[in-house]
Amino acid sequence: MATARRACSFVPRLLFAALLSGASLADPYAPPGTPLDHERGDFARDKRGRIQRSTATVTAFRAEHPCPSTGLNAGPCPGYVIDHIRALRRGGADLPHNLQWQSRAAAREKDRVE
Repeated sequence: MATARRACSFVPRLLFAALLSGASLADPYAPPGTPLDHERGDFARDKRGRIQRSTATVTAFRAEHPCPSTGLNAGPCPGYVIDHIRALRRGGADLPHNLQWQSRAAAREKDRVE
C-alpha cells in the first residue's frame, strides 16, 4: 500500500531550537546522550525492548493534524491511530513529518506487510 508523503508547513519549536544549536537532525526530541543512529538501527528502547517514541513528536503532529473523526487536537480519536509513514526500524525518523493518521484496519494491514 503506497502512502503519499505530505509536506508539513511548520517547523516545531524544538526542531527549530535543535537546528540553531547544531544538534543532530536524527531526532531533535531525544534527550541528550540518547544513542540514536537510524542507519545502524540503534534506538533508545523502553523496558519491554520496544523502540521508544517521543511524545513531543506526537503532540507536534496532532497540533497540525487534528483527528479525522472528531476534528480535535487532543483526546481519543475513534477508529484511527497515528502511524509512521516509514517505519522506525526501516530508518524512518520519529518526527512529525513522518507521521500520518491511519484507520485501524489499514494500520493492521500495513503492520502485516512490514
